Amino acid sequence: MKITKVEAIELRLPEPEIIDKASGAQNSLIVKIYTDEGIIGIGEVDNTTEYVSPQLVPTQEVGD
Repeated sequence: MKITKVEAIELRLPEPEIIDKASGAQNSLIVKIYTDEGIIGIGEVDNTTEYVSPQLVPTQEVGD
């Protein structure tokens, strides 16, 4: 099985009123991965740094 296509779909909720330098907006990314066998996988990427950042460091270390 081989990946034939990767599609990224950005989801952005409308920004509510901005308060000082922070907003309540939330951005996410839906990732669709297609294979040569017709299988489609769907995943989500969340940009909440308190959850994402700790996961990136071990991933980068493995990739080095």
